[in-house]
Amino acid sequence: MRLSFYKRLVQMADMGVSSPAKVSSRCGPTINDLPDELLLEIFSSIPSNETSTLYNLALTSRKYNKISEPFLYHTFQYDAAVHAPVRLFISTLLIRPELASHVKEIFLSDWDLPNFAWEASEIASSRQVMLEKVGQFNFPPKYTKRWKQTLADGEDHAEIALLLFLVPNLEILSLQMPHKFNPKHFMPLRLLFEALDDPDMVRVHQFAKLRKLLLAPVEIDGVDPLTIAPFSTFFRLPAMEEFQADQGYDIGSMHLYEWPIHESTVRTIVLRDCYSSGHAVATLIHACKSLRTFQFIWNGNVGHSAERMTDFSEAFSAFLTHETNLENLSISINRGHRWGVGPHNSATFYNIHKFAKLTTLHISPELLIGFLHTTSTRQFVDLFPASLEALTLNIWAIHTNRDINVLAEHSNLSVSHASSLLEPPYLPLLFNHLTCLAQNTDRFPTLKRIVINSFDTLREQWQPVVDEFGRVGISVEVCLFEGYE
Repeated sequence: MRLSFYKRLVQMADMGVSSPAKVSSRCGPTINDLPDELLLEIFSSIPSNETSTLYNLALTSRKYNKISEPFLYHTFQYDAAVHAPVRLFISTLLIRPELASHVKEIFLSDWDLPNFAWEASEIASSRQVMLEKVGQFNFPPKYTKRWKQTLADGEDHAEIALLLFLVPNLEILSLQMPHKFNPKHFMPLRLLFEALDDPDMVRVHQFAKLRKLLLAPVEIDGVDPLTIAPFSTFFRLPAMEEFQADQGYDIGSMHLYEWPIHESTVRTIVLRDCYSSGHAVATLIHACKSLRTFQFIWNGNVGHSAERMTDFSEAFSAFLTHETNLENLSISINRGHRWGVGPHNSATFYNIHKFAKLTTLHISPELLIGFLHTTSTRQFVDLFPASLEALTLNIWAIHTNRDINVLAEHSNLSVSHASSLLEPPYLPLLFNHLTCLAQNTDRFPTLKRIVINSFDTLREQWQPVVDEFGRVGISVEVCLFEGYE
């Protein structure tokens, strides 16, 4: 009710009407009589994507202009296809520095186009102001010279660097890195490293409020994944809480950069479709002093090379350093890629019961107990921590010779051996294990929900398991997918 009332007031202001009673000679107070605090709450109800409404409000009066500015400048989204606005935005922040404090989120995408030449009208104004500002940051001469040169040449990342160093209250940064652009040459990274290395000399803000970094490559078919190792500097920032990377690639490159060890404030790590070695994952985890959430999501969208799949047996020791604080763990391998969890990864997480605060677990059974041939039902029940609230299991029964051959090739097994690992009694044993878990739910007082991801060919076989958990009040959702070629 109250929100709809606020929206009605905003609509009236947007149309230039003070209040419904304005036409009456006996009208009382209007929206203009409301205190600024209440107007701020009204303006905050406007969806962030309705910028036209905010623009109209800003043009209504000086009062509304002042109140709307924090919302107008809250988020900046840059697309190289519309290049001029970034220079206009930077110029505005240089002319009115107080506006820079309102910028909380920056999304940079698709800046893979050739350098943009400066227009004649910009040379005498915007460019000169920007070049002067670069000199005021007091970076070492070689950095300042290089920065000014790339800025004068119209290179995107030089302007992006200037933008980032103008906004002291930035909280969220999303970078979509262009194809074949080496992140180690990304100017904001080089400058940030220098600023953190010598904070007394370099006069820039230290990104003290940045809490989330999102990385991804430009979405073009066949592009190389994004190298995430050079972004180690962000793990040194004081307020950083969340790191996400899409299609990252780090096989043997992490040691080339200075990563903190159990010092970073990062609490959440999300890796999607990343070609990351076990060592790379371990480096990310070891950097954190109190990791709460880790998600590894593999949808198979960037290739099918099993040799590039993460060896979690190499990374598990890093997870154990967070056994007292990890709350959410997801190792999600999409259907059709179960071979990504080969025998070398089997039973990697057999000590998951040690994670006393773990509430959410999404994993393949192979990572818990191998292929079940040597694990008893009692051992299966003993695997899980008592704190568990939600459990998701990816159970992809393999039906094709292709998958058996891939597993054999990349795990140095004979085809017959690989086939034996994937054939019955795998599924019957798994059903028995889950039934035993349902009969011992008193050991898991907070467990309320289980999700099973599997193939539709197993529909009838899952019903007894669903019924068994239903008898003890635990909801089981079986998500069945079509088989694959």
